[in-house]
Amino acid sequence: MKKLLSIVLATAMLICSLSVAASAKVYDYEISLGQTLEVAVSPVTERTVKFAPEHDSVFILEAESEDLDTYCWLFAAETDEELQISDDENGSDFRLEYEFEAGKTYYFCVGVYGDEDAPVSKYKITLLCGHSFDGDTCSVCGEVCEHDTVGFLGFCLCGANYIGNELAVGAQVKYDKSKTEMWFRFVPEETGLYLLESASADELSDPDAELYNSEGEWLYGDYDSVGMDFALYYILEAGETYYYNVYPFYYELDTDIKFSRVTHTTDDGTVHTDLVLEEETWSNCTEHGYTEGVYCNTCEEFISGHEELELDEAWHIDEDWDYICDLCGTDYRCRCICHSDNWFLNFIWSIANYFCAIFGINQKCDCGDYHYYTEFYY
Repeated sequence: MKKLLSIVLATAMLICSLSVAASAKVYDYEISLGQTLEVAVSPVTERTVKFAPEHDSVFILEAESEDLDTYCWLFAAETDEELQISDDENGSDFRLEYEFEAGKTYYFCVGVYGDEDAPVSKYKITLLCGHSFDGDTCSVCGEVCEHDTVGFLGFCLCGANYIGNELAVGAQVKYDKSKTEMWFRFVPEETGLYLLESASADELSDPDAELYNSEGEWLYGDYDSVGMDFALYYILEAGETYYYNVYPFYYELDTDIKFSRVTHTTDDGTVHTDLVLEEETWSNCTEHGYTEGVYCNTCEEFISGHEELELDEAWHIDEDWDYICDLCGTDYRCRCICHSDNWFLNFIWSIANYFCAIFGINQKCDCGDYHYYTEFYY
Protein backbone atom coordinates (compact mmCIF):
# COMPACT_ATOMS: atom_id res chain seq x y z
CA MET A 1 0.00 0.00 0.00
CA LYS A 2 2.81 2.38 0.93
CA LYS A 3 4.62 1.52 -2.27
CA LEU A 4 1.49 2.26 -4.31
CA LEU A 5 1.01 5.57 -2.49
CA SER A 6 4.61 6.58 -3.13
CA ILE A 7 4.17 5.86 -6.83
CA VAL A 8 0.99 7.99 -6.97
CA LEU A 9 2.69 10.88 -5.15
CA ALA A 10 5.76 10.69 -7.40
CA THR A 11 3.56 10.71 -10.49
CA ALA A 12 1.61 13.72 -9.19
CA MET A 13 4.82 15.62 -8.46
CA LEU A 14 6.11 14.85 -11.96
CA ILE A 15 2.91 16.11 -13.56
CA CYS A 16 3.04 19.30 -11.50
CA SER A 17 6.69 19.91 -12.37
CA LEU A 18 5.96 19.39 -16.06
CA SER A 19 3.00 21.79 -15.99
CA VAL A 20 5.08 24.44 -14.22
CA ALA A 21 7.89 24.02 -16.73
CA ALA A 22 5.45 24.30 -19.61
CA SER A 23 3.88 27.47 -18.21
CA ALA A 24 7.23 29.17 -17.50
CA LYS A 25 7.93 31.09 -20.70
CA VAL A 26 11.57 31.28 -21.75
CA TYR A 27 12.79 34.77 -22.65
CA ASP A 28 16.00 36.00 -24.26
CA TYR A 29 16.25 39.48 -22.74
CA GLU A 30 14.74 41.55 -19.95
CA ILE A 31 14.25 45.29 -20.33
CA SER A 32 13.48 48.14 -17.97
CA LEU A 33 12.40 51.75 -18.42
CA GLY A 34 14.99 53.85 -20.24
CA GLN A 35 17.09 50.86 -21.23
CA THR A 36 18.39 50.20 -24.77
CA LEU A 37 19.14 46.64 -25.88
CA GLU A 38 20.65 45.24 -29.05
CA VAL A 39 18.75 42.18 -30.27
CA ALA A 40 19.99 39.58 -32.74
CA VAL A 41 17.20 38.25 -34.98
CA SER A 42 16.55 36.75 -38.40
CA PRO A 43 13.35 36.21 -40.45
CA VAL A 44 13.04 32.75 -38.84
CA THR A 45 14.42 33.60 -35.40
CA GLU A 46 12.39 35.85 -33.10
CA ARG A 47 13.51 37.03 -29.67
CA THR A 48 11.43 37.36 -26.52
CA VAL A 49 11.91 40.37 -24.24
CA LYS A 50 10.45 40.36 -20.72
CA PHE A 51 9.04 43.51 -19.12
CA ALA A 52 7.56 43.85 -15.62
CA PRO A 53 6.31 47.45 -15.12
CA GLU A 54 6.42 49.04 -11.68
CA HIS A 55 3.73 51.63 -12.54
CA ASP A 56 0.35 51.70 -14.23
CA SER A 57 1.30 53.80 -17.24
CA VAL A 58 1.84 53.99 -20.98
CA PHE A 59 5.22 52.68 -22.10
CA ILE A 60 6.72 52.61 -25.59
CA LEU A 61 9.05 50.04 -27.09
CA GLU A 62 10.77 51.56 -30.11
CA ALA A 63 13.09 49.94 -32.65
CA GLU A 64 16.02 51.60 -34.38
CA SER A 65 17.60 49.78 -37.32
CA GLU A 66 19.48 50.37 -40.53
CA ASP A 67 17.34 49.38 -43.55
CA LEU A 68 15.53 46.57 -41.74
CA ASP A 69 11.78 45.93 -41.58
CA THR A 70 11.19 45.18 -37.91
CA TYR A 71 8.09 44.06 -36.03
CA CYS A 72 6.91 43.43 -32.48
CA TRP A 73 4.11 41.41 -30.85
CA LEU A 74 3.09 42.09 -27.25
CA PHE A 75 1.77 39.24 -25.07
CA ALA A 76 0.47 38.96 -21.52
CA ALA A 77 2.70 36.48 -19.71
CA GLU A 78 -0.01 34.98 -17.50
CA THR A 79 -2.48 34.20 -20.29
CA ASP A 80 -0.27 34.30 -23.41
CA GLU A 81 -2.93 36.63 -24.84
CA GLU A 82 -1.88 38.70 -27.83
CA LEU A 83 -2.31 42.35 -26.85
CA GLN A 84 -0.90 44.45 -29.68
CA ILE A 85 1.11 44.32 -32.91
CA SER A 86 3.40 46.96 -34.38
CA ASP A 87 5.67 47.05 -37.43
CA ASP A 88 5.65 50.25 -39.53
CA GLU A 89 4.80 53.01 -37.05
CA ASN A 90 8.32 54.45 -37.17
CA GLY A 91 9.17 54.28 -40.87
CA SER A 92 10.01 50.62 -41.46
CA ASP A 93 10.63 50.12 -37.73
CA PHE A 94 8.05 49.37 -35.06
CA ARG A 95 6.95 51.69 -32.27
CA LEU A 96 4.66 49.82 -29.92
CA GLU A 97 2.74 51.96 -27.42
CA TYR A 98 0.57 50.30 -24.78
CA GLU A 99 -0.97 51.05 -21.39
CA PHE A 100 0.61 48.55 -18.99
CA GLU A 101 -0.48 47.44 -15.52
CA ALA A 102 1.93 47.33 -12.60
CA GLY A 103 2.55 43.90 -11.08
CA LYS A 104 1.94 42.03 -14.33
CA THR A 105 4.53 40.50 -16.64
CA TYR A 106 4.60 41.10 -20.37
CA TYR A 107 6.61 39.69 -23.25
CA PHE A 108 7.64 41.54 -26.41
CA CYS A 109 8.27 39.18 -29.32
CA VAL A 110 10.59 41.08 -31.69
CA GLY A 111 11.72 40.07 -35.16
CA VAL A 112 12.47 41.17 -38.69
CA TYR A 113 10.82 40.49 -42.06
CA GLY A 114 12.85 39.08 -44.95
CA ASP A 115 13.87 35.97 -46.86
CA GLU A 116 14.12 32.78 -44.83
CA ASP A 117 17.80 32.34 -45.68
CA ALA A 118 18.75 35.88 -44.65
CA PRO A 119 21.53 36.08 -42.05
CA VAL A 120 21.09 37.17 -38.45
CA SER A 121 20.73 40.95 -38.09
CA LYS A 122 21.04 43.23 -35.09
CA TYR A 123 19.05 46.30 -34.18
CA LYS A 124 18.36 48.37 -31.08
CA ILE A 125 15.19 48.51 -29.02
CA THR A 126 14.52 51.15 -26.36
CA LEU A 127 11.83 51.23 -23.70
CA LEU A 128 10.50 54.76 -23.29
CA CYS A 129 8.06 56.34 -20.88
CA GLY A 130 4.73 57.38 -22.40
CA HIS A 131 4.41 59.86 -19.52
CA SER A 132 1.66 60.32 -16.98
CA PHE A 133 1.84 63.99 -16.06
CA ASP A 134 0.78 65.54 -12.80
CA GLY A 135 0.97 69.18 -13.75
CA ASP A 136 4.15 69.51 -15.79
CA THR A 137 6.01 66.58 -14.14
CA CYS A 138 5.72 62.92 -15.14
CA SER A 139 4.79 60.85 -12.10
CA VAL A 140 6.54 57.79 -13.57
CA CYS A 141 9.94 58.96 -14.80
CA GLY A 142 10.09 62.44 -13.24
CA GLU A 143 10.61 64.24 -16.57
CA VAL A 144 9.56 67.89 -16.48
CA CYS A 145 7.72 69.18 -19.55
CA GLU A 146 9.44 72.25 -21.02
CA HIS A 147 6.40 72.88 -23.25
CA ASP A 148 8.60 72.91 -26.35
CA THR A 149 8.37 69.30 -27.58
CA VAL A 150 5.45 68.45 -29.86
CA GLY A 151 3.50 65.41 -28.76
CA PHE A 152 0.19 63.82 -29.69
CA LEU A 153 -2.24 66.12 -31.58
CA GLY A 154 0.43 68.84 -31.57
CA PHE A 155 0.31 69.61 -27.86
CA CYS A 156 3.37 69.70 -25.62
CA LEU A 157 4.07 66.48 -23.72
CA CYS A 158 2.01 67.41 -20.66
CA GLY A 159 -0.85 68.74 -22.81
CA ALA A 160 -0.82 72.27 -21.38
CA ASN A 161 0.08 74.11 -24.59
CA TYR A 162 -0.66 73.59 -28.27
CA ILE A 163 2.60 74.07 -30.18
CA GLY A 164 1.67 72.52 -33.52
CA ASN A 165 0.63 74.41 -36.65
CA GLU A 166 -2.65 76.22 -37.23
CA LEU A 167 -4.29 75.44 -40.56
CA ALA A 168 -6.37 77.73 -42.78
CA VAL A 169 -8.23 77.18 -46.04
CA GLY A 170 -5.88 77.95 -48.92
CA ALA A 171 -2.75 77.29 -46.87
CA GLN A 172 0.37 75.85 -48.51
CA VAL A 173 3.13 74.76 -46.12
CA LYS A 174 6.59 73.34 -46.82
CA TYR A 175 7.24 70.21 -44.75
CA ASP A 176 10.03 70.75 -42.24
CA LYS A 177 12.64 68.10 -43.10
CA SER A 178 14.13 68.26 -39.62
CA LYS A 179 10.92 66.90 -38.04
CA THR A 180 9.70 63.33 -37.81
CA GLU A 181 6.10 64.54 -38.00
CA MET A 182 4.02 67.72 -38.25
CA TRP A 183 0.68 68.41 -36.60
CA PHE A 184 -1.98 70.81 -37.92
CA ARG A 185 -5.13 72.07 -36.15
CA PHE A 186 -8.22 73.32 -37.94
CA VAL A 187 -11.68 74.52 -36.86
CA PRO A 188 -14.00 74.91 -39.88
CA GLU A 189 -16.46 77.78 -39.98
CA GLU A 190 -18.68 75.86 -42.40
CA THR A 191 -19.52 72.21 -42.73
CA GLY A 192 -18.24 70.72 -45.96
CA LEU A 193 -15.75 68.55 -47.79
CA TYR A 194 -12.13 69.53 -47.19
CA LEU A 195 -8.90 68.26 -48.74
CA LEU A 196 -5.42 67.98 -47.27
CA GLU A 197 -2.93 66.93 -49.95
CA SER A 198 0.80 66.64 -50.53
CA ALA A 199 2.84 67.58 -53.57
CA SER A 200 6.28 66.01 -53.41
CA ALA A 201 9.30 67.34 -55.28
CA ASP A 202 11.05 63.97 -55.65
CA GLU A 203 10.23 60.28 -55.95
CA LEU A 204 11.83 59.39 -52.61
CA SER A 205 9.22 61.32 -50.63
CA ASP A 206 6.44 59.14 -49.27
CA PRO A 207 4.22 61.33 -47.06
CA ASP A 208 1.28 59.91 -45.08
CA ALA A 209 -1.57 61.80 -43.39
CA GLU A 210 -4.08 60.94 -40.67
CA LEU A 211 -7.02 62.85 -39.21
CA TYR A 212 -8.13 62.94 -35.55
CA ASN A 213 -11.01 64.60 -33.73
CA SER A 214 -10.79 66.76 -30.61
CA GLU A 215 -10.89 63.64 -28.40
CA GLY A 216 -7.84 62.22 -30.11
CA GLU A 217 -9.87 59.54 -31.90
CA TRP A 218 -8.61 58.46 -35.31
CA LEU A 219 -11.06 59.37 -38.06
CA TYR A 220 -9.39 58.69 -41.39
CA GLY A 221 -6.04 58.24 -43.09
CA ASP A 222 -4.69 58.50 -46.61
CA TYR A 223 -1.35 57.30 -47.87
CA ASP A 224 -0.67 56.69 -51.57
CA SER A 225 -3.67 58.10 -53.43
CA VAL A 226 -1.65 60.02 -56.04
CA GLY A 227 1.53 58.08 -56.63
CA MET A 228 3.34 58.27 -53.28
CA ASP A 229 1.43 61.42 -52.26
CA PHE A 230 -1.71 61.55 -50.13
CA ALA A 231 -5.05 63.24 -50.82
CA LEU A 232 -7.12 63.13 -47.64
CA TYR A 233 -10.76 64.11 -48.24
CA TYR A 234 -13.15 64.37 -45.29
CA ILE A 235 -16.40 66.13 -44.41
CA LEU A 236 -15.64 68.40 -41.45
CA GLU A 237 -18.36 69.80 -39.18
CA ALA A 238 -18.50 73.52 -38.45
CA GLY A 239 -17.21 74.47 -35.01
CA GLU A 240 -15.51 71.12 -34.35
CA THR A 241 -11.73 70.91 -33.82
CA TYR A 242 -9.68 68.59 -36.04
CA TYR A 243 -6.03 67.57 -36.03
CA TYR A 244 -4.01 66.40 -39.03
CA ASN A 245 -0.81 64.42 -38.61
CA VAL A 246 1.66 64.37 -41.54
CA TYR A 247 4.76 62.20 -41.41
CA PRO A 248 7.18 60.33 -43.72
CA PHE A 249 6.76 56.62 -44.31
CA TYR A 250 10.32 56.35 -45.62
CA TYR A 251 13.26 58.72 -45.43
CA GLU A 252 12.85 62.50 -45.15
CA LEU A 253 10.18 64.49 -46.99
CA ASP A 254 10.60 67.09 -49.68
CA THR A 255 6.96 68.01 -50.09
CA ASP A 256 4.43 70.82 -49.90
CA ILE A 257 1.24 70.40 -47.89
CA LYS A 258 -1.89 72.06 -49.27
CA PHE A 259 -5.29 72.54 -47.65
CA SER A 260 -8.53 73.54 -49.37
CA ARG A 261 -12.30 73.52 -49.19
CA VAL A 262 -13.64 71.39 -52.03
CA THR A 263 -16.29 73.15 -54.10
CA HIS A 264 -17.90 72.81 -57.52
CA THR A 265 -18.26 75.86 -59.74
CA THR A 266 -20.74 75.37 -62.57
CA ASP A 267 -20.58 76.95 -66.02
CA ASP A 268 -22.82 79.83 -64.90
CA GLY A 269 -20.54 80.63 -61.96
CA THR A 270 -22.70 79.05 -59.26
CA VAL A 271 -20.66 77.47 -56.43
CA HIS A 272 -21.93 74.20 -54.99
CA THR A 273 -20.66 72.97 -51.62
CA ASP A 274 -22.84 69.90 -51.01
CA LEU A 275 -20.18 67.40 -52.02
CA VAL A 276 -19.21 63.92 -50.86
CA LEU A 277 -16.33 61.55 -51.57
CA GLU A 278 -17.33 58.17 -52.98
CA GLU A 279 -14.73 55.50 -52.21
CA GLU A 280 -13.14 53.27 -54.81
CA THR A 281 -15.03 50.12 -55.84
CA TRP A 282 -13.45 47.00 -57.30
CA SER A 283 -14.28 45.36 -60.63
CA ASN A 284 -15.39 41.77 -60.89
CA CYS A 285 -15.87 39.49 -63.88
CA THR A 286 -18.94 41.33 -65.25
CA GLU A 287 -19.20 44.66 -63.38
CA HIS A 288 -16.80 47.58 -63.68
CA GLY A 289 -15.39 49.22 -60.56
CA TYR A 290 -14.48 52.88 -60.25
CA THR A 291 -11.74 54.93 -58.67
CA GLU A 292 -12.73 57.20 -55.79
CA GLY A 293 -14.45 60.39 -56.89
CA VAL A 294 -16.03 63.60 -55.63
CA TYR A 295 -19.81 63.69 -56.17
CA CYS A 296 -21.88 66.88 -56.28
CA ASN A 297 -25.26 66.22 -54.70
CA THR A 298 -26.68 69.42 -56.19
CA CYS A 299 -25.74 68.53 -59.77
CA GLU A 300 -26.14 64.81 -59.12
CA GLU A 301 -22.90 64.02 -60.92
CA PHE A 302 -19.23 63.29 -60.27
CA ILE A 303 -17.01 66.32 -60.66
CA SER A 304 -13.67 64.50 -60.33
CA GLY A 305 -12.32 60.97 -60.19
CA HIS A 306 -14.76 58.07 -60.56
CA GLU A 307 -12.84 56.61 -63.48
CA GLU A 308 -13.96 53.24 -64.79
CA LEU A 309 -11.66 50.30 -64.05
CA GLU A 310 -11.11 47.31 -66.31
CA LEU A 311 -13.03 44.12 -65.61
CA ASP A 312 -11.28 41.59 -63.42
CA GLU A 313 -12.02 38.30 -65.17
CA ALA A 314 -10.59 36.31 -62.24
CA TRP A 315 -12.86 37.94 -59.63
CA HIS A 316 -15.96 35.74 -59.41
CA ILE A 317 -18.99 35.89 -57.12
CA ASP A 318 -20.00 32.53 -55.68
CA GLU A 319 -22.50 32.99 -52.85
CA ASP A 320 -23.67 29.34 -52.90
CA TRP A 321 -20.09 27.99 -52.80
CA ASP A 322 -20.52 25.60 -55.71
CA TYR A 323 -17.38 26.89 -57.47
CA ILE A 324 -19.50 28.20 -60.34
CA CYS A 325 -19.64 31.98 -60.73
CA ASP A 326 -23.12 33.40 -60.06
CA LEU A 327 -22.46 36.25 -62.51
CA CYS A 328 -20.75 34.78 -65.56
CA GLY A 329 -21.29 31.04 -65.03
CA THR A 330 -17.60 30.18 -65.12
CA ASP A 331 -16.89 26.75 -63.66
CA TYR A 332 -13.68 27.24 -61.72
CA ARG A 333 -13.67 23.99 -59.79
CA CYS A 334 -10.19 22.59 -59.32
CA ARG A 335 -9.56 19.45 -61.39
CA CYS A 336 -6.90 18.08 -59.07
CA ILE A 337 -7.44 14.48 -57.93
CA CYS A 338 -7.34 15.69 -54.31
CA HIS A 339 -10.91 17.02 -54.71
CA SER A 340 -12.35 13.84 -56.22
CA ASP A 341 -15.37 12.14 -54.61
CA ASN A 342 -14.42 8.76 -56.10
CA TRP A 343 -13.35 6.35 -53.33
CA PHE A 344 -10.73 4.62 -55.48
CA LEU A 345 -9.15 7.92 -56.57
CA ASN A 346 -9.20 9.07 -52.93
CA PHE A 347 -7.34 5.89 -51.95
CA ILE A 348 -4.72 6.43 -54.65
CA TRP A 349 -4.40 10.07 -53.69
CA SER A 350 -3.89 9.32 -49.98
CA ILE A 351 -0.92 7.09 -50.83
CA ALA A 352 0.57 9.59 -53.28
CA ASN A 353 0.09 12.49 -50.88
CA TYR A 354 1.81 10.52 -48.09
CA PHE A 355 4.97 10.21 -50.18
CA CYS A 356 4.68 13.87 -51.29
CA ALA A 357 4.72 14.89 -47.63
CA ILE A 358 7.74 12.68 -46.92
CA PHE A 359 9.75 14.20 -49.78
CA GLY A 360 8.37 17.72 -49.26
CA ILE A 361 6.93 18.12 -52.78
CA ASN A 362 3.58 19.16 -54.27
CA GLN A 363 2.47 20.74 -51.00
CA LYS A 364 0.07 23.28 -52.49
CA CYS A 365 -2.78 22.64 -54.90
CA ASP A 366 -3.36 24.86 -57.95
CA CYS A 367 -6.51 26.20 -56.27
CA GLY A 368 -4.54 27.34 -53.22
CA ASP A 369 -5.51 24.55 -50.82
CA TYR A 370 -2.72 22.70 -49.01
CA HIS A 371 -2.35 19.00 -49.73
CA TYR A 372 -0.54 18.54 -46.42
CA TYR A 373 0.88 20.67 -43.62
CA THR A 374 4.25 20.81 -41.94
CA GLU A 375 5.20 22.29 -38.56
CA PHE A 376 6.11 25.49 -40.37
CA TYR A 377 2.43 26.19 -41.03
CA TYR A 378 1.14 25.65 -37.50
